[in-house]
Amino acid sequence: MKMWKYYLAAIFLGCLTFNIAAEEADGPDMRPLVCIEKDKIANKTDNRRANFSALIDRLNHNLVQCGIYRVIDMQNLADVLKDNEKFAAVADDGGKETKIQTPGFFIRMNVTQYGFSSEVQRDALYGQTSRNEVATVELILTLVDMRTGQTVKSANISRTAVAAATAAPGSAKAGNYREQSLQEACRYVCEDILKVLYQFTPFYVMDVNGQEVMIDAPAQVAPVNSTFDIFKTGKAIRNRRTGKVTRRETKICTIVITAPGEDGSTGRVFQLYTQDPVKVDYIARPATAPAAVAAPATAPAAPVGTAAAPF
Repeated sequence: MKMWKYYLAAIFLGCLTFNIAAEEADGPDMRPLVCIEKDKIANKTDNRRANFSALIDRLNHNLVQCGIYRVIDMQNLADVLKDNEKFAAVADDGGKETKIQTPGFFIRMNVTQYGFSSEVQRDALYGQTSRNEVATVELILTLVDMRTGQTVKSANISRTAVAAATAAPGSAKAGNYREQSLQEACRYVCEDILKVLYQFTPFYVMDVNGQEVMIDAPAQVAPVNSTFDIFKTGKAIRNRRTGKVTRRETKICTIVITAPGEDGSTGRVFQLYTQDPVKVDYIARPATAPAAVAAPATAPAAPVGTAAAPF
């Protein structure tokens, strides 16, 4: 009899250990997909032989480095649509009611300016000459939804960088300042492209502990004192004009980020809009009015009455 008790206890402990290990195991990677379509980068500059490899490599590096996206390399839209597993939704009900979706974006560009120029200035009083290398990168960014093939965003991005090539009197200065300024302009443009992507990237609540809410936004998106609105998703709504299906959203609260992290950032509840508690998998978006974190301005004093007659 005792042996049976030991046997049942061993089975129970084994099942408990398996369940704990299953809960702690990593789940599927649901980060948004991003693909830079190199074949869809059109050269609209005056230089037909312009090489955009520096811009592409830096953008690819920034996308991978931020850790928010899964950077993939696919040739065309058909290859993406065939691979349905990449767009599988995580839901406890087997996907009947999608709660978390994996969006995907193609990045396309029409580069209109990509080059540099020399700027020379001469001091009329002292006769000194200064020279700067000025680089300009301007492009039209197009984000395309991988699921539908529709354009979700078109933005004009233009950046200029300057590298000083002037040496102090009595000294010499040598270097590839044109390339330096061009690389700097590419860096600015890539940062702006990421900011556009952030607008369409969903973030979710990972954990809730009292007034502290942890979201899956990394530090570069959620720095200290940045604000995020937390939304509860409701029933599905179809747009009769476009056919697009969205979900009703209710704003629950606004949080202020206090502890940014690599995989997630923690914030405290700053303002409540409903009595509903915040739950895991609720949507988090950057607040549209970040100035709400600041202390409210005092109301202006009422004008003091005077005996003078108005004119």
